[in-house]
Order: sequence, then structure tokens, then C-alpha cells
Amino acid sequence: MSSEEKTNLTTSENDTLKESEEEAKLEKVIDKINSENEKNKLKSTTDTTEDNKKESSECCGGDCQCQCNKDKGKGKEKEKTSEEQTEKKEEEVGEIKIHEIQKRGKKRPLRTPKENFEHDIITRYRSKLWKKFRKALQDFKLVEPGDKVAVAISGGKDSLLMAKLFEEVQKHGDFYFDIVYLSMDPGFSPDNKKILVNNCKTLGIDVKIEESDVFEVANKMSPNQPCFMCAKMRRGFLYRKAKEYGCNKLALGHHFDDVIETTLINIFYAGSYKTM
Repeated sequence: MSSEEKTNLTTSENDTLKESEEEAKLEKVIDKINSENEKNKLKSTTDTTEDNKKESSECCGGDCQCQCNKDKGKGKEKEKTSEEQTEKKEEEVGEIKIHEIQKRGKKRPLRTPKENFEHDIITRYRSKLWKKFRKALQDFKLVEPGDKVAVAISGGKDSLLMAKLFEEVQKHGDFYFDIVYLSMDPGFSPDNKKILVNNCKTLGIDVKIEESDVFEVANKMSPNQPCFMCAKMRRGFLYRKAKEYGCNKLALGHHFDDVIETTLINIFYAGSYKTM
């Protein structure tokens, strides 16, 4: 290798070494700049957090007009609006909160009063009501296939419960029979009649209300004993209307107290020992 070639090689190596040193210096400068930028960002974030804390601690309370109280007020307004909407929805649908019970991590669907009533008859009151009612129907053959039963409704709890029991038997029974829900208006006041209509509507009972003047006639015929005469006339009126609707059986929501009362009334006022 000649001396000129050696000289050129040495010069090339020196140039490469200088370039490497310059690149290393440039990388150090870039790293320094990046490090300073990160420090500045961190400092800016810390200052902002401290300022927010300071502003929050210097808030003058509920009577001030600062942004924090405005935000709190907005949050309360949203919560209030949400609660009002929920209450309005529950009123419209007729929902009840008793069935908002946790079951295996899930909420039971809310039921309407009608659905709740029907559900409780065959579950909660199964042994006290449902089983006894069905047993009485079967033992005494009170309802048979093809019957058309007129269920008399006075508007009280006894007759309304009996109506729903018959409805459930019709749904879940072994054979089909027809039902007509029949109510007599013997001269109710407008308020009492409204209660009857609303109760039947809430429970999904399609009741047929027949007008009569039993109260007025009973008071005229027997002013001293209107209750005895009224009971006889109401029974006769219901029999007649049940036949008009093609019914072959009439169901009345009477219980043991009614049987005892009727027996005593017959003894003292009719001179006969008769039950209902």
C-alpha cells in the first residue's frame, strides 16, 4: 500500500470519528431538551392541581355564586328531575315498590297492583285462600264444566277477592266455565259508586253494574226493619239478572259472620230458623 493510500484512509477514519462525536453531542442535546420539556409539563400539571385545590378551599360556602356551587346546584337539579320522572312513571303505570327486592343479584320486575294481587293469591296466600277455595269447589261440585257463573260484586273486599279467585280458577283450572261479574247499584251515592268502579278497574274486573231502587223501596215497605227487606230484595234482584245473562249459578261473597247474622235476623224478624 502506497503512502498516499495510507494518508487517504487515515483522513477517512478521522472524518468518521468526527461525525460519530457530533451525532453523540446532538443526541445529548435532544435528550436534555426532552427532559426539560417533561419537567415543565409536570410542573404545569402540579401548579394547576394546587390552584384548583386552593380555589376549592377558598370557596365561601352555599351563598356564593362560584362555579363549584353552581355545579353542585346543577347536580341536585338533575337528581331531583330524575326522581320526579321516576315517581311520575310509577304513578302512570301503577307500579309498587314492594317487588323491587334483590333476588340472585337481579331486581324483580315491578308489577302492577292487578298483577301483584293475582300473584299473591296463588303464592303468598296459597294455603290460606287458594287451596281451600279450590278444594271447596271440587268437594261440593260448586262449578262444573260448561257452567256460566254470575259472580256478585258489592265493592267490598270479600266479593272482590272472590271475583279474583274465580278468575284464577278459570285460568288455571282443568276445565272451562264462563264468568259474568255482576254488581247491583241499589242507590249508592256517587262517591261510593266511583269507588266500586275504580276498584274493579284497578283489578281488571269487567263488571256489569245494574241500576235498581232497592234502598228506596225497602225503606217504604218496611221502615222499621229495612235491612231485612233490603237483603231479600237484593237477592231476588241478583237472581233475576243472573238469569237474564244466561247464568245457571250465582256466587255470593258471604262468610261465616254473614251466615250467623242472617240466621239471627230470620229468627227474630221472620220467625223461622233459616240460614242464607
